[in-house]
Amino acid sequence: MNTHKTRDYNIYSAFADMRKRVDFFLIWGHGLPFEDEIMSIIEGAGFSIIHVVRHRPVNMKAFVRSVYDYDYAPFSHLREKTKYLLRTMPEVLFLFVENNNPREVAVGQGPFRHLECCAIRETKNVIREIFNPRVAGKVTSNHVIHASDNPIQTDNVLRNLGYRNGILDITSSNGYPIHMPYHIPAARRVGIERIPIEMIYCSQLVGERYSFSKIICPIKSSVQFRAARGDMNLYKQYISTHRGVALKDMYSVDRYKKIISNADFFAQKYYKPLVICVPRVEGGYLLVDGVHRAAAVAALNDRAVITSAVLYYGDDVKS
Repeated sequence: MNTHKTRDYNIYSAFADMRKRVDFFLIWGHGLPFEDEIMSIIEGAGFSIIHVVRHRPVNMKAFVRSVYDYDYAPFSHLREKTKYLLRTMPEVLFLFVENNNPREVAVGQGPFRHLECCAIRETKNVIREIFNPRVAGKVTSNHVIHASDNPIQTDNVLRNLGYRNGILDITSSNGYPIHMPYHIPAARRVGIERIPIEMIYCSQLVGERYSFSKIICPIKSSVQFRAARGDMNLYKQYISTHRGVALKDMYSVDRYKKIISNADFFAQKYYKPLVICVPRVEGGYLLVDGVHRAAAVAALNDRAVITSAVLYYGDDVKS
């Protein structure tokens, strides 16, 4: 590990319970055709994907070196092993995960001895066995996936991607009556209100992966609502197009189907906030979290009333 670059990060304060930590998986360019399958394997192994970043390095050689900058082996030992990456598509997908059971063991010898998470290693090896390129029927070492050994590597990667506070920038805040995603700023006041579906709006993405814009529309005009009413192919195309660029939370068809199957249960939870929204100048409320839950309930009953946490910042939010 290149200890000369180690900084005194307070990276564990986001998770006071040290039985869990934040790690990352990195899908290299030649693994991207299998990203849906790979994400399913990762979540099936017990990891919760909390943040997704699609990245197109300007200089692939420099990027590969930066990824391995905090590896325990000097990069000179890894240069030959990573040469194949310079011939892959210069686009990658980072999957940042909450690791609830980091079964850590000491591996390696001498100066390369370090702690490694068994769960990460096992999952990484399963993915490589399935998706690594094959030659003459044998799996090659041209790995489609890389993963972190520890949260310091995760923090370093996030900072290199532009997250100034590393892990702290992608973990949630506390002290609210509802789970508050990391990207929502603290409000002056939080109200709990019952809001009819007709008054709920959401933002939607239009355009291509790297050329998109946002529009505001009623929840019943959203892709999520149409998917809950049966058009799941439209939803699959929507999340595949924007994953890791405009959509950095984890979304999948399987996840949404689970939400849809629980829509009746969600609709009955009148005593607890289901979504988070802000008031609009034009009237109604704009969702800042919970579009999928609101759309699933609306598809079940388009006259439903949803209990919402309403954030007040001093001014209404303009569309």
